[in-house]
Amino acid sequence: MIAVAMGAVAMGTVVEAKPKVVRQIPVTKEFITDEIKPSTNPKGYKFKMRMIVVDGIIEICGVGVHRDAMLRRSATEYLRNLTLSMNGKVIMRDFRFFNTVKSVKALETAKANCASTGTRAPKGKPKWSWGGHGARF
Repeated sequence: MIAVAMGAVAMGTVVEAKPKVVRQIPVTKEFITDEIKPSTNPKGYKFKMRMIVVDGIIEICGVGVHRDAMLRRSATEYLRNLTLSMNGKVIMRDFRFFNTVKSVKALETAKANCASTGTRAPKGKPKWSWGGHGARF
């Protein structure tokens, strides 16, 4: 792993590590549920996610399940390229830090991994947006 990262730096490529998990919290009703899937397949990656504020800093918490082994690689690529912006500024890149469970039912009782955005929670209502170039499904 270190050799790959060193080689990438030597070639001028920036290698970003996925965000570090700073805590785990239980999934509650405050979590939203969503999916990443192609329009041609009813299965894909189902996840639960929520934002929390700890000591004034925004953290993103999530847990997910891969429902189709053939789509696992594409869903993981999608999570790697996903960004979250607040008021036009990217505050989080790469959502592969989400905890992984083995079944959809387990999402309800799982622990979600949380990673810090390093961004202070704003006063007022910010404008949120998702970005990234997705993946091939």
